[in-house]
Amino acid sequence: MGGRHDLRVICGATDVIMDADTAATIKANTGAENFGTDICAVANQIDSSSYSKPETVKVTMPSGSEYDVKLQASQP
Repeated sequence: MGGRHDLRVICGATDVIMDADTAATIKANTGAENFGTDICAVANQIDSSSYSKPETVKVTMPSGSEYDVKLQASQP
């Protein structure tokens, strides 16, 4: 992660950053129509308010699948 092809999903107070391959895998498992809703539901359970820079975390989606993504407090 950290390349120019990373995808950023803005989830209110938290930004979720992932590479294109991770995003594609999550979309394949959740369905493209649920991707944003599902990733934000998981990300918003984590307090990222102290993450001024992207921090790598492992998130577990409702399906039980785990993914490494980066979280960062949304920038004003």
